[in-house]
Amino acid sequence: MRNAFITRDFYIPTDAVAVTHPSGTNGAVCYRYEYDLRNGPRVYGVVAFQGRATKPVFKEAYWNEAARERRITEFWESVTARASYKEEQKESRKKPHTLKVGDIVYHSWGWEQTNIEFYE
Repeated sequence: MRNAFITRDFYIPTDAVAVTHPSGTNGAVCYRYEYDLRNGPRVYGVVAFQGRATKPVFKEAYWNEAARERRITEFWESVTARASYKEEQKESRKKPHTLKVGDIVYHSWGWEQTNIEFYE
């Protein structure tokens, strides 16, 4: 297939149930699903997406429900932590800088040759 575009539906099983965070964190969503292995135990799966991404953050299977729920909780904690970090960064960019006239600023860059620049 040439120029095929894969959507989220490709990764989500048909019998999956969507789980969203109560605070509605920026489009993050998990899908729970269960299936039986052939002549084997029940498997508990989860697939998670964040933002508008079409590829999942993770798609994992567990042998028990408790492990799956722990993973979902960890995912929500990471989404919440990332959102609060981004908010802190946004607030810190609003603060005025502390540079004064006459201060010297140092900057170095380069790969095989290190370039050092000073600004006043």
